Amino acid sequence: MKKVGIVVTSTVVLLGVILFLPKEKEQILIEDKNEENTNLVFMLQDEEGNYSKSDTLPSMGYTLNTLKSVCSNNTTPTWEDNKLYLNNLTRNGMSCYLYFDIKPLAMNTILANSTVHEGTPDFSQVATTDEGMYKVEDDLGMSYYFRGAVENNYVKFAGYWWRIVRINGNGSIRLIYDGTSVHANGESSTDPYVVS
Repeated sequence: MKKVGIVVTSTVVLLGVILFLPKEKEQILIEDKNEENTNLVFMLQDEEGNYSKSDTLPSMGYTLNTLKSVCSNNTTPTWEDNKLYLNNLTRNGMSCYLYFDIKPLAMNTILANSTVHEGTPDFSQVATTDEGMYKVEDDLGMSYYFRGAVENNYVKFAGYWWRIVRINGNGSIRLIYDGTSVHANGESSTDPYVVS
């Protein structure tokens, strides 16, 4: 009989501990600055690095600057998949000044680290040296492409090495698979292309 009493007492104590453990407050998705009990000010960065007030959340192309953003009531803002989440909301309401920086585009980083040549290369000749990058207009805007034995167009993505072939006029980037390690120009990869 004593064993049953010990088991019941242990179960009650365990349930009491679980019920009174501190619980992390749920994150709330904020889709509108007029959410109940919130006063949100959205500050968006422009191309010159200045901030201006906006009435709406940015849809894409921005990242939340957590160092500049400030909220009351120890509210923590997070920005994931172009959605704003706030935790520690209270019934008394809260306010936030949220600063959004322009997200740097991969295209801009590539162009900043490359010399872009004007004009058209001589396509009647095989490019055996590093001729660098050229630009040409396409249907979507200005397009950039590498020509010759280029060495600064590697990128590691998803555990594999790729080479940047072209930046399209819409800012998208064309890549070609190049293996599991970097190798010399002219040497082809023998690694199988694996998609996981």
